[in-house]
Parts: sequence; C-alpha cells; structure tokens
Amino acid sequence: DEIATVSFFQDNFGTTDPSELVGHYTYVGTDYVVDVTNSLNGLMAAFVQELTSIASGEGTISAWQYMIDQFGTGQSWDIKNSQHPLLGAGTSYNSYIYFGHLIRYDAPGNIAFGMVGYHAKMPLSFLQAGGHYAQLISKNPALDDGYDQSMIEAGYNYWFQRHSD
Repeated sequence: DEIATVSFFQDNFGTTDPSELVGHYTYVGTDYVVDVTNSLNGLMAAFVQELTSIASGEGTISAWQYMIDQFGTGQSWDIKNSQHPLLGAGTSYNSYIYFGHLIRYDAPGNIAFGMVGYHAKMPLSFLQAGGHYAQLISKNPALDDGYDQSMIEAGYNYWFQRHSD
C-alpha cells in the first residue's frame, strides 16, 4: 500500500519515502497516515504499570529481564508483530503521526522500548546496545539502523522530559 496522499508529501517535503519524512511536523489526516499518539501512549502506560509491578515485587534486575523478554520478537510487547489493530502486523499503515511527527511503521516499538527502558532506569546506551543485539540475532543480522536507534532515543527522551524532577 502507498500513502494515500502521495502528492501532499511530494509537494510539501520533496519525497514520499517515510524514512526521509521522519520528524517533519505535519497535520495529515489520510486513510494511510493515522495519529497514533493516544494509542501508543496507552500501550506504553500499560507496559510501565506491568513493569512497575514486577520491579516492586521482584526487584530491578528481574524487571529488566522481564522487559527484555517482553519486547522480544513475537512477545507481548513486540508492537510491530502484534495483533494491535493500528500498530500491529497486517495493518495497511506505512507510517504514523506521533505527537505531530511523521514516523515510520516500525518506530512505535522502538519508541516504547526507549520510554519503558527509561522508566526501568536503564541507561540509554544499554537500550541502544539492546537494539543492536536484537537486530544482530534476527533473520537479517546487521547493526540496528540509525533511524531505529534515534527512535529508541526519542522514546527515552520523551519519558525524561515529561517525568524529570
């Protein structure tokens, strides 16, 4: 599927490639570009609540292991491969709007990983190394691409900006 209003992106940004459009501030309302801000924030809040429960009952290290396991491919926090109606596998969306920014189809999982990782008090470098490791053991072994790494950082910074003392 293609983005419904290809001419909008071509005319306004000079490209139709979502990876080149990431971070552009836009108010696009099309069938194939949907604002997932509330949906993604709701998912992440549920992940954080679950993680907090684990941490308070079993400790930080157990919570870290639990988080890593849950974000694994095919696991319950693997947004991209989930059955979520907007964000999961099988949807027709190539990109999304998140807080007014156009993001790639696979960004929500990386944003969530960064945000939940910050809440778990994991260092950003640890989370980004985890992204590289997950990619290296996947079907297409390579280092995590720069975009994925920047989305982990965006999720981490989002949490930090909204929850710092």
